[in-house]
Amino acid sequence: MSEERENRAIVERFIAPATRGLDMQDMISGPETRAMIRATLAPRAEITFEVPYTDGGTVGDMTGPWVGPDGFFDGWAEWLSLWSEFTFSDPELVDVGDGTFLLLVMCRGRMRAGGGEIRQEAGAVYTVRDGQIQGIRQFLDQSQARQAAGLT
Repeated sequence: MSEERENRAIVERFIAPATRGLDMQDMISGPETRAMIRATLAPRAEITFEVPYTDGGTVGDMTGPWVGPDGFFDGWAEWLSLWSEFTFSDPELVDVGDGTFLLLVMCRGRMRAGGGEIRQEAGAVYTVRDGQIQGIRQFLDQSQARQAAGLT
């Protein structure tokens, strides 16, 4: 298998549980998924949640960036603390080249405070090197994700 196809398979395996419509809290707490994430994310992988408000703040004043599998779990725990439900659907994975992949999804969430619901197009940029994911930049704005992937 070519390196390009291997890299794509790594990202597809990593995103598969989240893009099946499972609630993210259930997804990241499952032992099989946690083991897969630990095997797929590099120990020094940098994970960011780039979800700015228009005034420059961020949702929940998130503290990242996070590093490695434990950082991935901590970052998602912080993000999910705001939500009673949070799911992804309609995944589209774009190979940008050179080990970079853009994931475009629709997310749906229900806030814990007040129960407000959102439907939002979102995206993430994955960087794969040496058989592991080395970085994940997550966005609540697909145009920002496309720009980060070098597509605009």
